Amino acid sequence: MIVNGIDIHVTKKRIKNIYLRIRADGEVSVTAPIGCSDEKIYSFVTEKMSWIIKNRKKVLDKKESDNSIPETVSIFGTEYPIRYIRASKDNVYINDKDVEVHVSGAADPEKVKKLVEKMYRKLTFEEISILLPKWSKRMGLYPDEWKICKMNSMWGNCRKEKKELHFSLNLASKPIEFIDYVVVHELAHLKEANHSEKFWSIVSQYIPDYREIRRRNRKK
Repeated sequence: MIVNGIDIHVTKKRIKNIYLRIRADGEVSVTAPIGCSDEKIYSFVTEKMSWIIKNRKKVLDKKESDNSIPETVSIFGTEYPIRYIRASKDNVYINDKDVEVHVSGAADPEKVKKLVEKMYRKLTFEEISILLPKWSKRMGLYPDEWKICKMNSMWGNCRKEKKELHFSLNLASKPIEFIDYVVVHELAHLKEANHSEKFWSIVSQYIPDYREIRRRNRKK
């Protein structure tokens, strides 16, 4: 079905209502009840057209951005320009004023992303190796194990029953004050599993301005 020049992918299922979705590739899909007529679907889509155009543009703009190589990279809260250099071996070098990304062949987005993640993993591991013992000693809370992981929606988590902490490799992009907060946050979970008043009392005891730190470093 084509509405206002946009191809609409229609699926009919045993459901009661009509659902509209814009997929990550920009495709607009509609799921409708089996008995729903094409005229009703067309009318539904037409009514939602302004919303579709606005949000489809956002998705396509993000897709285009994701498919382009980055020009800057954030390291511990400071934005550095990236300088791409053709080389025999892929690697990343951090200088005083910029970051050199050495690539063999074309600097495609996926390759650059993996190189940046590798750099972040190393930097985050080094920083957590310093901060975690410091805060563990102050708080009297010690994990049995900790790991650096790839996380899409969290900066860290705690498996209280295993006394195991996980930290996002992307923490290397944030200021040290925020990494301090995340370490304290996860250590506090070794004592209080939930985000109760008691939990936040522990966090505020060691990071009194944690609310402001979180606001300044809110994940986008």
